[in-house]
Amino acid sequence: MTQALALCALVTDAAAQAPGFCWQLAADNPGEPVTIRTKSGLVMISLTCWLNYTSLHSFVNRSIHAKAMRERAEWFEPGEEPSSVLWWIGVDARPTAAEGRARLAYLRKHGSSPRAFSLLRRYTPDGRPERTGRFRAN
Repeated sequence: MTQALALCALVTDAAAQAPGFCWQLAADNPGEPVTIRTKSGLVMISLTCWLNYTSLHSFVNRSIHAKAMRERAEWFEPGEEPSSVLWWIGVDARPTAAEGRARLAYLRKHGSSPRAFSLLRRYTPDGRPERTGRFRAN
């Protein structure tokens, strides 16, 4: 688990330096992951804000984050899918862990919508579905 925490710290640091990164929910103790208690036990979460989808996509798929996602099965038990959720926020908004959990629960129950959507079925800030198919970053 020590390796997992070290890799998470590297991912967090890389995100903060990535183009388009705006903000990340931080733990009360610097350097520790954000965790929440659920019926299943303790869950580690990551809640970040990005300027646009292109920046998020590049970071998720073309950085140390991709390595962490490939190796997560070594350290973590599989969770309920989907395990990530996206939604649009105002410029100065700072979502809470509770809001993230609520959006994820909404996505799991209702599927992608302007309120909560997946990486594969996204919506524009004004609520229109984005084209489906493979995403290509500019």
